[in-house]
Amino acid sequence: MTRHRKLIEQSDSLLHQAEQSASEQRALLENASLEQTLTATLKPYVEAKHEQIERIEAKLGQVIEQQQAKLKQVGQNPPKHKWLSSKKTKAANTNAWHDNKNKHLARLHCLDYRKYRIEKIKESTDSRFPTVDQLATQKMRREHPELAASWDAMRESVRIKQQKERGQREKQARQQTQSQSQSQGFGLRLGHRQQP
Repeated sequence: MTRHRKLIEQSDSLLHQAEQSASEQRALLENASLEQTLTATLKPYVEAKHEQIERIEAKLGQVIEQQQAKLKQVGQNPPKHKWLSSKKTKAANTNAWHDNKNKHLARLHCLDYRKYRIEKIKESTDSRFPTVDQLATQKMRREHPELAASWDAMRESVRIKQQKERGQREKQARQQTQSQSQSQGFGLRLGHRQQP
């Protein structure tokens, strides 16, 4: 009877392993299909972001050139003071000219910083700025929330599975260490008894 029970337990165990293996295979196929769908959906968004960055960079270059020309023009045309003007009027005109020049200079600095940010996004070398892929992924997620939710759920299930597997490996390692230390401790105790 016990031999029969062992065979039943072994067959149940094998059946459970086979079902689990089949389930894992289905999950892998679904994940691969989902990953392919996500990659295919994301690709045009990445290409569009690259094109958008190129357009923005070109437009910023044009605007910076225009702003440099305005600044040069303002700098070359300081106020002309008429000999009949009062000191107060001359000072007001000079201050207005400096203010206008500083306004154009501040605008130029702002545009230069925007161009710097675009270059860093394009290069993806500075962690303070998002990458093209991140920007494309954000847009794709907004436009395809159901795909994003499926992808997140799949990644979460993979993360949980990996966490469980890691926990099982750690548990097995602890058990193995404990059994080794117990067997070594038993051997040491036996050794102590044999010495007297």
